[in-house]
Amino acid sequence: MGFLLATGYLILLLIWIRKSEWFRPSELPVHWINAAFLIRVLAGFALMAIYSYHYTVRENADTWKYFDDAMTIRSWWKDDPSLVWRFLSGVDLNAPDMTHWKDHLHGWNTKYTYGLPYDYHTIVRINLLLSLFSFGHYEVHAVFFAMMGFVGSMAVFHAFKDYVFRKKWLFLIVSLCPSLIFWTSGAIKESPSWMALGVFLLSFFRIIENRATRGNWIMLAGSVALLIVLKPYVGICMVPSLLSIILWRILNRKWLVVSFLSVHLISLGVAVTASWFYPAGDLIYVLQKRRADFYNVAEQEKAGSTIHIPAVEKASDLILFLPEAFSITYLRPYIWEANNAMMRITSLENGFYLIAVFLAFLFFRIPARSSQPALLLALSFALINAVIIGFSVPILGAIVRYRFAGLAFLLIALLMIAGKRWPDTIFSSSKKASAIGKAESHAKKTREER
Repeated sequence: MGFLLATGYLILLLIWIRKSEWFRPSELPVHWINAAFLIRVLAGFALMAIYSYHYTVRENADTWKYFDDAMTIRSWWKDDPSLVWRFLSGVDLNAPDMTHWKDHLHGWNTKYTYGLPYDYHTIVRINLLLSLFSFGHYEVHAVFFAMMGFVGSMAVFHAFKDYVFRKKWLFLIVSLCPSLIFWTSGAIKESPSWMALGVFLLSFFRIIENRATRGNWIMLAGSVALLIVLKPYVGICMVPSLLSIILWRILNRKWLVVSFLSVHLISLGVAVTASWFYPAGDLIYVLQKRRADFYNVAEQEKAGSTIHIPAVEKASDLILFLPEAFSITYLRPYIWEANNAMMRITSLENGFYLIAVFLAFLFFRIPARSSQPALLLALSFALINAVIIGFSVPILGAIVRYRFAGLAFLLIALLMIAGKRWPDTIFSSSKKASAIGKAESHAKKTREER
């Protein structure tokens, strides 16, 4: 019944995608869009299968914990409807009489918040809302979370397409990058987070380019709010580059590199001295705390992919160990570290990215001046994302999941610096070879007829 209901909703979403001009940009074939969405849905079901038949401890799987807690809250409707509304709205949720109900949930309470909003609550609430028309079938939730990830990819495409020469390659990056697709298609926090990030970038770029309509401001505010409650560190990764672009605009589009360098240096200074006025906001403290907590969790759950990551004791360590943190985030696991099928697939994917880096620098070119702010933004995001993950997450299985956004922006940056002749040469050569082959075949046929 669940698959049948999910298929019905899938058909409705495909009809919406086909009729919406936003989902059918003129730069792309229509069938590419439909195929990309269907691939996402399949990836969402693949994630469900992996956490159902491979990792069989349901209580430890995020995709099931969010869903199960939402269904538990939903089951209380018949006993006391006010309970459901209190969990959904958060109103009066800390009252003493709610302790008993929260203790029935898998992950509603946690000590790992680091002074930031707890995203678990938000994902449970999204699942609770979806349950109103899913009737408790997980398959429906998988389809709609895949749609959230798809909206995020299309928003990122629209945000960067005016700054990228090869728009089809850009679409392939945001639609077929394995890590990105897999982790932003399931019923987990990465799907709505990617949607929020994409919508935020799209609205920001539109406003910066003098399209400050009411709709763009609403999208900007809504996406910021969603990022704050889902993945605050993803939003934090954007702050220095966004401030740099705003400063560059104030300077009448001059001194772009100076704007980026100065703002990033000031941001680094603020991040490492934040303890003077807000202890939980100190970057070094947060990295140390997260690193220690991850090691504790890895030991408790006997994680098989625990690795050593550098410890940050002072501000200079952030610069000194940045190459190692970058390598940990985007290049590991190495092929010799892969001890299961998932890790082997990821290590092969990492090998492909190494080839992409080589090709990008082999055919390097400086992007057009109008594209340089977007390039620096993508590079800044990828580097700051590497700092946060590479210095605080010592579990390879978690790294390949958390890096999805930084990896996407790193690939977009590589695409922007790759010279025009690389893909053009490949495609034009194949077309030329095909034309020559057809001409030779025609000449041979003519000779035989004679």
